[in-house]
Amino acid sequence: MDAQELPLFPLNVVLFPEMLLPLHIFEERYKQMMDECLEGNRIFGVVLARGGGKRSRSERPESVGTTAYIQEVQRLPEGRLNLLAVGQERFRILRLTQERPFLRAEVEFLSDLPEDPASLTPLVEGVTEQAQEYFRLSLSLSWHRPREVLLPSEPELLSFAIAGQLQIEVEERQRLLELTSTRERLEELAGILARENEKLGEELERRLRRRGNGQDDHSLLPRPGEE
Repeated sequence: MDAQELPLFPLNVVLFPEMLLPLHIFEERYKQMMDECLEGNRIFGVVLARGGGKRSRSERPESVGTTAYIQEVQRLPEGRLNLLAVGQERFRILRLTQERPFLRAEVEFLSDLPEDPASLTPLVEGVTEQAQEYFRLSLSLSWHRPREVLLPSEPELLSFAIAGQLQIEVEERQRLLELTSTRERLEELAGILARENEKLGEELERRLRRRGNGQDDHSLLPRPGEE
């Protein structure tokens, strides 16, 4: 695909395809950027700010990001905006073409390498099972009754859907985004899920022991009205 130019929004967020992204826009430069997007194709690029810890103010972007399509807009006083965007295509930055008042770059779009879906079936089944366990444990630890989460069966979409919901460090999410092999991404997810499920399981066991010892711990009970 030919190179295209995109406005860039550096955030402490890694956006995956099909992932929803709510945003509150209040800085003047990003108000201007969003106004331009809304007058055009409603698409901008989301990139992780390099060095992207929570306190980092750096706006130098990582080289790989994801386009976001603005689905919903709520206009607020003083030109502020609430937006709901959804991730679409991954891209690699070829060169920055503008730095003021906001970043703009020439990009090329990325796709995973072709693979036989049938050869990925055992991996897909295993990762799906691990992901459902992750969601079950997470819900149990956050006052919600466990339930099965609807996940896509197509391998590439499955890998993005799971990656987008994992509560892990942004650097690890960025690595998953940059991979161009569905197999490698699923294999990485299998390792991450095994690690995270072990941690969540240990925390759940600790809380159950506390309850067994007569200590109050309501974190495993549903909130009122949640059945």
